[in-house]
Amino acid sequence: MVCVLLLDDEKDVISGNVIMETETLLSGFCKRQNQTRTVFCECEVTEDGRRILLEADCDYGRCEHSRNCVLMAQGNWFQPIEM
Repeated sequence: MVCVLLLDDEKDVISGNVIMETETLLSGFCKRQNQTRTVFCECEVTEDGRRILLEADCDYGRCEHSRNCVLMAQGNWFQPIEM
């Protein structure tokens, strides 16, 4: 599966109906906090299987490390949370 992370200035139009909302816990190293942490994420899954990140309990999308965040890349998101 290819992981495509689009930041605020790279938003794309999403087609496809949402079929499910789900919650995910991701664990990994956070560069901003310089420690391992667990992030709680809420996402939607579309009919074509894309996972769209709605909310995360970290500063993903606003953090200076968002473009290369290894922790959040684990989620295989199609698009990040909207700012």
